[in-house]
Amino acid sequence: MNHKIELARHALRAAMQLRRNLAIPREAALNAFDVAKSVGIDVRFLDAPSLEGMFVREPGLRILLPSLQHRPRPRILYSCAHELGHQQFGHGTRADRYLEGQADKVQDHDEFLADSFAGHLLMPRAAVLDAFVRRSCTPPTATTRQLFIISSELGVGYDTLLTHLGVSLNLLTREQREQLGKMSPKEIKTDLCGSPDERTLVMADQHWKWVPIDAERGDLIGLPEHVGNGVPVLHHEFDRAEFSFFRAEGVGDAVIPINGQKVPLRISRRHYVGPYVNRYLVDPDEC
Repeated sequence: MNHKIELARHALRAAMQLRRNLAIPREAALNAFDVAKSVGIDVRFLDAPSLEGMFVREPGLRILLPSLQHRPRPRILYSCAHELGHQQFGHGTRADRYLEGQADKVQDHDEFLADSFAGHLLMPRAAVLDAFVRRSCTPPTATTRQLFIISSELGVGYDTLLTHLGVSLNLLTREQREQLGKMSPKEIKTDLCGSPDERTLVMADQHWKWVPIDAERGDLIGLPEHVGNGVPVLHHEFDRAEFSFFRAEGVGDAVIPINGQKVPLRISRRHYVGPYVNRYLVDPDEC
């Protein structure tokens, strides 16, 4: 058997075992930060532009990540899942550097194993298929808008999802991936909200399930039409198509009713630096 295939299968088994240990269904999307917290890892965000991610075993389990000032949310979530993989496989302290737009990772045995673990943890086949079924579409028939929202729900980037659908799950052909990849994430954001100037757009549709909606103060948040009115941390800005768009103006937690479910909404300080457990707490100095 090809060595990489054997490692990937090992990573898949470990990711599914962790889900079972935490009673997370295979079909459920998850938040990598919350998973790390659940297994006793101290997740911290740093003002460190050169850092991609770091796992520290001693003293005390820690995952160190850059703040959202330096990297997009999906990329940081994936880095967290990657570092969690190092912890699950008993690896020692590891640091990944950010260099010229790419993670400076040497794909040795341990790095490949951690990367495969992250992909399987965040995007198991059952969770990916569930996201499409809830939206009454399939990977080849989904719109770019649907794919963008599904990638956000799974906690990964748009291009990462396309690659996983094609390479790992064989649910898209190369031609289909190339066609869907012609529109960049920035162009999809512009198509959704009508403005090319929004650096961060958080989108949740009426089929959103399983995970909280996370944003930072100042972000533009798209919610199903007429959902979100009266939420103290949100300010309504405009409606477009089937969505209502809000500006995240406060910090803290709220509950959004979506399709009969109570979905948590969590707003953190802008470019938050500090321990994850305090991420959604109001800064006393700003009260």
